[in-house]
Amino acid sequence: MMSSAVEAFKQGRLVVLPTETVYGLSAPIDQPELLKKIFTLKERPFFDPLIVHVHDTEQAKSLVAQWPEIAERLAKAFWPGPLTLVLEKNPTQVSDLITSGLNTVGIRCPKHKVALKFIKEVGVPLAAPSANKFGKTSPTSIEHVQSEFKEQDVYYLDGGPCQVGIESTIVGIKGNTLTVLRSGVISEKELKPLLKDNEKLVYHSSHEVVAPGQVKHHYMPNVPLVFFRTHPTDNLLKEVCKDIGVTQLQSLELPHEAEIAARVLYSNMRDKAKRAKGLYCYIDKSKDQDPQWLGIIDRLNKASQLQITEPDQS
Repeated sequence: MMSSAVEAFKQGRLVVLPTETVYGLSAPIDQPELLKKIFTLKERPFFDPLIVHVHDTEQAKSLVAQWPEIAERLAKAFWPGPLTLVLEKNPTQVSDLITSGLNTVGIRCPKHKVALKFIKEVGVPLAAPSANKFGKTSPTSIEHVQSEFKEQDVYYLDGGPCQVGIESTIVGIKGNTLTVLRSGVISEKELKPLLKDNEKLVYHSSHEVVAPGQVKHHYMPNVPLVFFRTHPTDNLLKEVCKDIGVTQLQSLELPHEAEIAARVLYSNMRDKAKRAKGLYCYIDKSKDQDPQWLGIIDRLNKASQLQITEPDQS
């Protein structure tokens, strides 16, 4: 299986990479034609940078200008795992194509046996954004990917269902400041205890795209999704249906535990979208105070066509 996947790169095909977060569409970082093919097949704009996947910390160090002590601390705590570190890149190793012209690169070490073995087998790090059309719902099973790409273009490595279910937390490291560029299952609850007294954690507030997942609309299902932050009464649902031009909205209900909700979010979204004209999801605003829900709320905000935050006045 591994040798066939390596051979696929030589044939000009991309390799679908299973990880614990979502499935990725991968190419070696030293093959520009295959990297361009990622953008082409995904219909992804070149301004959206790619995350580079490594099999260990030593490989990550070769990709950056400096490997600060705080990066070592975070890698020891969370790698392999769903955390991407954004650092100043080593321009001799990482092209502008990968980083969309930025002088920084996002790197992570995935917590998946198949992914780690394959990256080691290839011998160079792999750029691997999610294996779906740009802006659409990310894939958490091999079946999701097979519905979007042709075998003549990609080789499928099946690693089973993804155990995390949403994309990695992305943090930028600059001096003594960690900036959360994209929320995920590793939240400030886990990150803050690792910081020293002179270090701080902040959230990205600019509209500038400096990491994947920062465009306004992303992760969207094939039918309209409405995200309610106030209880959706029958009257409110009828009004919303009228506004977006559908006859009915089907509820996308999530488990109460954030970890399980993240795991099933995309798979439930895909499954429900097959049978519905439109979807709606309700998450109470109190969840905003729980860092472990921020990644899920971020995905729903970006995946939705409409957000309803005010209660029904009728």
